[in-house]
Amino acid sequence: MSHRPLTRASRILLLTACAFEALTLIASTAQAQESIDLDPITVRRSAWEWLSSLLTEDPADTGTTTLDSTALRNRGDGSDDANEAFTKLPTVQVAGDADNTAGENADTVLDLRPREMSISGARTDQNTVIVNGMPVNSLTGNEDPFGATPLDEEFGNVNFNSIYGLHSQTQFIPSSLVEKATLTDSNASAETGGFQGGVLQYDLVKPSREASGKLSVSFQNDSMTRYELGTEDGTNPKDRAKPDWSKWSYSFQQTMPVGEASSLVIGHSTQHAESVKEVLPQYRRGTAESESDSRFWLLGFAHDFKSDITFNLTGTWSDYYQDWESYYVDGQQIDQTNESRALTASLQGGLGDYALGRTQLSNLRFSLDANIQDNATRNLANSNVYYSWYGAYRNGYQTDAFNDWCDSSIDYTGATGVPCRTGGIGDRAYEDQRARLAGKLTGDIWHGTFKLGAAVEHVNARRKGEGYVYNSSTTRTTTGSYVCPADADDCIPTQFFSTRVVQPAYDVEVDATKAEAFFELDQKWGEFGLRAGLRADYNDYLRNLDIAPRLVATWTPTPSTTLTLGANRYYSADFLTYAIHDAVPRGITQRRTATDGAVGEWTTLIDNGSYYYSQGNLRTPYTDELSFGATWTDSVTDGTWRARIIDRHGKDQFAGTYEGRADGSRSLYRRLTNDGTSRYRSFTLEYEKKWQPRTQSRLDYVGLTFSGVVAARKVSAESYFGSSENGEAMEFIWYKDQSYTRDEFDAATGNFDIPVRAALDVTGSWNDGGLIAGLSTGVTFAYDGARCQASSSSNCAESDRDNPVYGTQPHLLFEPFHYDAVVTVDLNVQARIAEVRGNPVMLELKISNLFDERGNRTASSSNPWIAGRSGWLGTTMTW
Repeated sequence: MSHRPLTRASRILLLTACAFEALTLIASTAQAQESIDLDPITVRRSAWEWLSSLLTEDPADTGTTTLDSTALRNRGDGSDDANEAFTKLPTVQVAGDADNTAGENADTVLDLRPREMSISGARTDQNTVIVNGMPVNSLTGNEDPFGATPLDEEFGNVNFNSIYGLHSQTQFIPSSLVEKATLTDSNASAETGGFQGGVLQYDLVKPSREASGKLSVSFQNDSMTRYELGTEDGTNPKDRAKPDWSKWSYSFQQTMPVGEASSLVIGHSTQHAESVKEVLPQYRRGTAESESDSRFWLLGFAHDFKSDITFNLTGTWSDYYQDWESYYVDGQQIDQTNESRALTASLQGGLGDYALGRTQLSNLRFSLDANIQDNATRNLANSNVYYSWYGAYRNGYQTDAFNDWCDSSIDYTGATGVPCRTGGIGDRAYEDQRARLAGKLTGDIWHGTFKLGAAVEHVNARRKGEGYVYNSSTTRTTTGSYVCPADADDCIPTQFFSTRVVQPAYDVEVDATKAEAFFELDQKWGEFGLRAGLRADYNDYLRNLDIAPRLVATWTPTPSTTLTLGANRYYSADFLTYAIHDAVPRGITQRRTATDGAVGEWTTLIDNGSYYYSQGNLRTPYTDELSFGATWTDSVTDGTWRARIIDRHGKDQFAGTYEGRADGSRSLYRRLTNDGTSRYRSFTLEYEKKWQPRTQSRLDYVGLTFSGVVAARKVSAESYFGSSENGEAMEFIWYKDQSYTRDEFDAATGNFDIPVRAALDVTGSWNDGGLIAGLSTGVTFAYDGARCQASSSSNCAESDRDNPVYGTQPHLLFEPFHYDAVVTVDLNVQARIAEVRGNPVMLELKISNLFDERGNRTASSSNPWIAGRSGWLGTTMTW
């Protein structure tokens, strides 16, 4: 009798089940003779501290998931990134399994910024992130309009006009200082706006009159990560070394009483990484050492007045630093910094009951909030003058002028010579200052509750740069010498620069004020309920008044079953992202020559003008959403289920086009339109259950969560700036005998689109929390898609393009491709190893990608190493 062999995905699932069973047996060996009966319990709101909460206080919130600090740690990847815990939720999508630039190098691991996420099909910069009630969305988004290869993939010259390191958040939140985190992917309340994706809300550790604290330390390095070559043929043609790096992090928090009615919280988190990488062989330094730090400070104060009024004052400081040294240019540095300082004051209290005519308002409560922010993203360069010298050239030219740092005697067979590049691109920065005042009133009315609120915010934003000098082309002599201008640093006796681009300093500034108001009524009549809200937003830049209705109807036929039907509209708040980049100069091209050996003065060849971005008479982009949800407790396992259908249509989305010149060539004037569209549809199913033993045993509980999603997404322009054009060239794709631009191809085939995904988390606790173990499994089912066709001249991550030629443009070649199913498993184990004065000390081991699954990812020849199984080791002490 023959048996069909197990697939790799099936083997991994089987091994996962066996591994968890082994953990259970180890923990209960001492009671092997004792049978353990598991008593089903119903997960309710009070149990949200165990894992995600599918049940919320408001039955209309079927699109809301809540995680506490324990769940954030269990679902995280070992780093202190609070966003990471949400990446396996069914409506959250990160970089797809079809990634063909999945290679990792020393610069990749230095990036400690939070994970960017697509929620309910939106772009990664279309979410609203709120920290202690304060929005922390970046006004720039996370992309630069001038286009640039990410620095960890850059093996040539950088883009001299771009700002690197932009992120959708201004504050980078560490999970170690989060008390509760909430994600809303649909049926959002009218209270929140400015998004087309989802809402992430982080509640940081609060001041408390109970003195308590926590200290955590963790470590990881390249020896704890398994790497394999991810190129199509499994080779390393450019002989790139494996990444060499290390990471560590620590966090601290302390709450304490102050006087009789006040309390304080102090918190700090630091993540640090450092790495070493190779540089071009002619550079004598041989290697470049880099490091990064992500620091976060929290200081909170609370005072309770006797009149049921509480005053809170919270200060946060997010300080990110990452240096980068070029492989291609000797000593070239770009230090990327993201800094955000914020101060929030809040006054909350009760107003009792009030009669408004015949209408009785009861349990009235108010809140007044004021906050200020100072945000900046900066690129700090080692210099603003760039030199592209030659130490040797194929016509027999050679000089020892740069011998201290560049070896011109190396073998350059097959190349034009030995370039000796040095210098930098100049400092540039994006900065903004914000001041916001908000108020809210809540209470009971008629058959339910109401809430209303308003806010006003002023923003001053600017983009600035000190300019640069880009010395690009040289003239050389092997028979004589040149007479250089006095004190010239761009000329030596045998070589001088004949072409350069000079960009002047610039400072683009934009001011805007926006106002918002909302009203929401939540009423219940027996089994039926209706939450009806209306939100209004206005800003004096686009001058649009945007009215967004929010409606959710509920039916609760049994105490354990709720059905919801929602119709909602969400408006974007990206009204300054385009304007802040307007009028950035491209520089002046200059040339000079030598006459009778004397090098002449620079003269202007062409003024390259400025980048212009027009956005007059634009409508605000918005997304309409229809949703259906059901939450119930089944009678067999007594577990909680949640099923949802989400259908979203994005309309009036921003799309960018270049205005053509009369001769048919493309100008630098770019116009923003409302021609973009998007569509997202998904069906999700989630399950949550916790079992506890009926009798005394070493087993505390076993918990299970499951989620699955079928989704489809199409977006006409993946970029905020509307197309893949970056001011220099457009990317074309050839697929099934037809030509597409990148955006046309994404619209035709979908993007961020993995049709069927599932996740399974199993958690167990033994010996009163002395041992906690969890397995987290992610499954991507097989699907048919398209991928770039690598060849001898193009691996789709580099600049070369293959024919056939459509018109006058070379194309990337794409082909149909069947993506196999992929199963990844993460392991998290925490063990109590000691007690200090009765306070537990826990040792934590987290292994990501336990079975070393690469999936369908590939890497380029320039960046060939793909990370597989990796581990984090840490310890935590609480008191």
